[in-house]
Amino acid sequence: MSSVIVAVSELLSKSISELLRLRKEAHSLVTLDEMRSIWAVCSAFADGIDEIGGNGHTSALRTSLMAQAKAFLERKHEGNMSGLAAALDSERWVQCEVSTERQAALTRLCSGLSVVLSPSKLSKIERGASTQKQPEVEIEGSRYRVVWSCLLLMEMVLSNIAAAAHFPNMASSSVSKISELLRLFNSRTTQLVLGAGAIHSHAKLKSINAKHLSLVTQCLGLVLAALPHVRAALMTQLPKKQHALLNGLDQIRKEYTDH
Repeated sequence: MSSVIVAVSELLSKSISELLRLRKEAHSLVTLDEMRSIWAVCSAFADGIDEIGGNGHTSALRTSLMAQAKAFLERKHEGNMSGLAAALDSERWVQCEVSTERQAALTRLCSGLSVVLSPSKLSKIERGASTQKQPEVEIEGSRYRVVWSCLLLMEMVLSNIAAAAHFPNMASSSVSKISELLRLFNSRTTQLVLGAGAIHSHAKLKSINAKHLSLVTQCLGLVLAALPHVRAALMTQLPKKQHALLNGLDQIRKEYTDH
């Protein structure tokens, strides 16, 4: 009977692994919450198989699941990078209002709670049906006037922190992706505003004035204020031997300060 159980366990594991392989492309296009559900269900299934048939029978399934999560995060990052670049290229550097769910997400980040829920879950729980907005972002008592692309950047950063929390062994990948997003935002704002590139971008500004420069300063200030909390949130997800990866965020902080 024991040998039959082991054989069935191996067959089930291989079957689900093959199903995941066939669905890899489709799963790379789902939302973060949907990918979390796939991960949770498959992980629970693998744990159950290991409990029944003994360890070692789900290695193929777990490998497929890890590949699935990696493909999802890579596709999402590609979309984030192109989306942020497009938002910056169209940015008119006009102050925008801040929705309550975005403020709530940043408040949770500063409270050390951002890794618990993804931004969409935060929206459902903390915002409810509210559509209230405020003129500025607040972090630890300081207020910042921001533009849309800056809010988009912070939303992408929070999403990567959530991914690091929900997908074991993927936290190091989230660190590098957040670093790339932050560097893209810094370099493009330099080109578009300080380098007057926004005059020739899709935004086609007539000139760069003091108001634009002030908004850039405020946006960079927001990122600088959030960075220590981003670092702390990622540190909780990384094994101690990988904490050195966070030195890259310290370098980015210096780059933003030098801006």
